[in-house]
Amino acid sequence: VVIVLIGATCLAFAYGSPTLDADIAEVDAQVARIARGEAVDQELLKQAARRRPSNAHIAVANGYVAELSTPPDYQAAARHAARALRLSPQLMDAPLLMGRLLIKRGVRAQGFAELRDAWSRAADRRAVVMDQVLRLARTPQEALTAVPRDELGRPDVREAGRLAPRLLFHKRPERAAEVVRSIDFEDASTEALLTIAEAAGRAGGEAQARRALQALLEADPHNTAVRLRLARLWVQAGAANEAEAVLRNMASTEARLLRLQLALQRQDFAAARAQAKALQRLPGAGAQAWMWSARVEAGDGHPTRAITILGQGLARRPHDVGLRFYRAQLQARVGRIQEARRDAAAVLRRQPKHRGAQALLKQLR
Repeated sequence: VVIVLIGATCLAFAYGSPTLDADIAEVDAQVARIARGEAVDQELLKQAARRRPSNAHIAVANGYVAELSTPPDYQAAARHAARALRLSPQLMDAPLLMGRLLIKRGVRAQGFAELRDAWSRAADRRAVVMDQVLRLARTPQEALTAVPRDELGRPDVREAGRLAPRLLFHKRPERAAEVVRSIDFEDASTEALLTIAEAAGRAGGEAQARRALQALLEADPHNTAVRLRLARLWVQAGAANEAEAVLRNMASTEARLLRLQLALQRQDFAAARAQAKALQRLPGAGAQAWMWSARVEAGDGHPTRAITILGQGLARRPHDVGLRFYRAQLQARVGRIQEARRDAAAVLRRQPKHRGAQALLKQLR
């Protein structure tokens, strides 16, 4: 009987206890949930930590959840991070978590030193560390503590294409522009040139973006998508002649829209009106045709005509927030306060966090 009981107990343990892979998968799922702002199963995380006391990955996951809990439990997060540091000298996530916790608790110098340790361990995951450094650093000196400049090197085309948008997201346009300017165009592939153009445009390096797109057009003069992107950049720069040259013989919706914008820049309202009418006749123009027609009339000093055009557009697309909000603005401008309030309220019913509509309603009270 004793042997049978012992055997049954062993089988229950073997088949009832989750495997390491199952524990890690479940812990990772809980981390993903809290990252999305969803509730997590704290007891499940604690059980996984008790079953796997020597697993650094599970320790870091528990620390991350403690950090993001409401309210955050920084002490528990630090305990988990310290345990992960002891368990694994190679795991990048442990010093990354500890550094972030120290910075949040005001121990900034030590925190960025931990991020430097994470950078040295990161290998092919340095982009993750870079994102954290950019988000947390208040001064260039703090950032350089974690990521020494001499280790950044000169980015290649692909790396620059990834790095520049991240720098912009973290509000570092100067560094993003520096990255874009460092790119060498020699022998760049088509894919690389498109990457440069996208990164340069987002980094505020319109001249670099135009150079990349011009290089693409020299190789493929009939590439419609590249022509439109280049024309758009020339329109943004106010370079009408260059934009018109690129748009020559193009009759698509976007090409007409760019010509309309050029006409408005020149305050040539007759030409802008003609382009707007042509836009309305195109089957795929949608709400933007009515929006731009209204902008032409409003720009030419005819807000009531613009309101009428927006009404025609809304008759076809009654749920379009952009058309309705612009009409609310124009209604307010001409003194139709009640109508403006109704339109702004309708916008907020569709998009409760629409800041423009919120501000307009507040202004009209």
